[in-house]
Amino acid sequence: MCDNVFIFGAGTSFDAGIPLMGNFMDVMWKMAQTGRYEEKKLTDDQKKILIEAIKAREELDGYHGRVSVDVWNIEDLLSVLSMNALAGGKGEKKRLGWMIKAIAVVIEVTGQSEQSGELTVMQYEKGPKIYQNFWNALINWSRDTNQPPPCIITFNYDLILERALLQSIIGTSHTAKSFPWKHLKLDYGSSALGPIDFNSKPLTWERLSPSRGIERNSGIGLENSVESPLEDTFKIQLYKLHGSINFPHGSKARIAGDEQNIKLVTALENPSIVPPVFNKATNPKSVEIWKNALNALRHCKNLIICGYSLPASDVYMQYFFKSALGPNQDLNNIFVFDPVLFDTSKKEAADALKNRYASNFSPALRNRISFNPPIDEKWGKNRGTFNHLVDLLNKAPHTILFS
Repeated sequence: MCDNVFIFGAGTSFDAGIPLMGNFMDVMWKMAQTGRYEEKKLTDDQKKILIEAIKAREELDGYHGRVSVDVWNIEDLLSVLSMNALAGGKGEKKRLGWMIKAIAVVIEVTGQSEQSGELTVMQYEKGPKIYQNFWNALINWSRDTNQPPPCIITFNYDLILERALLQSIIGTSHTAKSFPWKHLKLDYGSSALGPIDFNSKPLTWERLSPSRGIERNSGIGLENSVESPLEDTFKIQLYKLHGSINFPHGSKARIAGDEQNIKLVTALENPSIVPPVFNKATNPKSVEIWKNALNALRHCKNLIICGYSLPASDVYMQYFFKSALGPNQDLNNIFVFDPVLFDTSKKEAADALKNRYASNFSPALRNRISFNPPIDEKWGKNRGTFNHLVDLLNKAPHTILFS
């Protein structure tokens, strides 16, 4: 089990350009209307998916006369559509299916992250550096402390972390000395999906310099592995509670195996995404992932939460926290990263956030919650953001990680 656990919400993907939950539907609607996002033009298939999803949303407008439903909130919308699919026929299931496909389209088109899955090609420039810096910080910390990297529990559907992981390792950022493990393992917490295993191997990278001729630099590449070794392995536990745009449907559908390097970083047209309804136990993959996430929280010593405000409407997560952390007698510290905590103009919102977290814990444990992680004055507007967290992991990991 991990001594350290991260919980990541939508705020951690903001730097990759992916819209937050509050304006996700606004972005989807505009993309459907214009057929583009900024300079990117949608394909005919993408536009059709978005138009059908917007139709599904508009068909819920009639609910307003009887119940309170925010059809511009993606989580509310998914929840209602999933309940309708449970009670209705093929038409209701189709509407939910269109919305899930549309979510994948919006994430892929808006996200500023690409990785082909090629394991011997450097692709540093195809994604925001902050996510590569995140992985580099964990690699360095794990190597220097001889500790496993923190477990990551995330509500996000995107592939930002998976792509950045390959970008951070493949190339000249690390050598066999700075990345001393022979194997890389990514465990999604579901036996149906993986784990996904790679072997690391030293490579020499060449580039032509106009002034110096051919320059050679040592680095690291990866190759698919059919084995799943435990020793000499950098093991990442990444638990995606609401599914992922690369999760296939079906109890026997896997990511591990043939072309796993491609499947790991490739969005599916119709992925397995779990709507945020109260009962998570209807999806077999989801049950195993939630169980592993629960156990990780029950054994962690330090919990670091970033980009997730524990909204009052998310009753399921409140009980999840209580069930997960209640039996944990070793819990030492909880760190909450949120920019609202550092914004003096949003004191009311900051107090509400603190109260939501504090209300889930006993008075003794409330004193262990830090809403003011170590800061540097020069960070300015980045305080409480994912950038703040990554900067700490690089410069002073001991301030938030147990080792």
